[in-house]
Amino acid sequence: MENRRTKTISFRLLLFSGLFLLSPIFALVDILPDAIGFLLFVLFLAKLSDLNDELADARRLFSGLFVLSVLRELFSLIVHTAGKWENAFEAPTLLLVLSFLCGLLQALFLIPAFGHLYRGFSALSESCGIDALWATKRNLTLCERAERRTTVLVLLHSLFIVLPELGALGLRQGQTTDEGLYAFINTYRILAGIGFLILMILWWILWIGFCKVLLREKSFSERLELARDADIAAHPGRAERRSFYLSLCLLGLSMLVFLPVRTADCSIFPGTICGLLGLFGFLRLRIPKRWIAALPLILIGLVRILLHLLYLGDHLPKDALYETEAYDFYFAVRVLHGLEFLSAALLLCVLYLTLRRLFTERLSVSFETGEYAEEASRRATEKLQKSLQKKLRFGMICFSVSALFSIADLVLRPGFAYLWIPATAFGTAGLFAFWLPAFREAADDFVTLKDYRE
Repeated sequence: MENRRTKTISFRLLLFSGLFLLSPIFALVDILPDAIGFLLFVLFLAKLSDLNDELADARRLFSGLFVLSVLRELFSLIVHTAGKWENAFEAPTLLLVLSFLCGLLQALFLIPAFGHLYRGFSALSESCGIDALWATKRNLTLCERAERRTTVLVLLHSLFIVLPELGALGLRQGQTTDEGLYAFINTYRILAGIGFLILMILWWILWIGFCKVLLREKSFSERLELARDADIAAHPGRAERRSFYLSLCLLGLSMLVFLPVRTADCSIFPGTICGLLGLFGFLRLRIPKRWIAALPLILIGLVRILLHLLYLGDHLPKDALYETEAYDFYFAVRVLHGLEFLSAALLLCVLYLTLRRLFTERLSVSFETGEYAEEASRRATEKLQKSLQKKLRFGMICFSVSALFSIADLVLRPGFAYLWIPATAFGTAGLFAFWLPAFREAADDFVTLKDYRE
């Protein structure tokens, strides 16, 4: 039994995480997607965030950066594929605005994220008796030196994201994109690309050197694993509660299908993807037969996407609605899109009933001490369940209203081109204002299987 443990925390995942960051970006197109690096950071820090508050803060920031990075890729897709622009100013100006926002958000979130990361590792190495990270050199520790250099590199990287796109300011009324300063935009991007490459090389040297120190300290990895095991033993049921919360989040995200956000008439949140999120959420909860409710959304959404691709490929370049065959394709796509929303509404009803029953049966507040501990626990449990049922109900109403606006947007398009705005507003309110906070609160008082056995 003493030799049973052979696996320790590996820092190789941390090494690969950093190699995806500070890579060249051309007109919002990232050669090495930052989202992959941020996701790897989140997965690695999930093992250590309970041992140190700094690492927990770093994990939260990297999670937010992952979402922002995915949105950047999404906006880049919209800018480059949304179709014809009415004039020469729209695409360059929009690209400049988005580049500025991306550079600013990166500087605001990535610098403190690495600050928390370095300080967290420094504190852990000190508590575990490893002096490799907090031994001083020129009155600065390795983590302090790495934090300073990272701050400079991130600021320069954010600056290079914006600089080439400033050429859009040179466009004048009556000019095309082949005239004026903007005619040299690709030259500006190439020059910025050279700067990006230099920054990436400097960053890789810094990051590989930092990770080599961690990889050399085998005893550090082993002590972290022992500390993690002790923390898990001291907090039984926490892993199951986290799994429960993740399952609920997957189910909540499946309702993004009611957000009719599109590019070139293609849904950004297709029913197939949202149905798969619901399927995985139900399977993780291990509730029998409920996962079947996600299958219609997956199948109908898949058929609709395939038919839509056929329509776009065969008829979009032509005068589509003036051809009988093209109109039949277009009508079939619209009908399937409507059925997709109806299947999503079915999934929403099943999900609401499931969560309502789950919150009633598997949530409990327990006071272990006090003269009236049992009565206080019962009242607190009833109060919690009523509060969560209220949030579920308001979220259900928001999703229902969003679904109605989404169907109206589908039927009345393009005459009422702005119905997607209230649909998106109600859908996001239902998810982020009601359901996700309710899921977090429910996970804190979720009755685990271990609690049942006790």
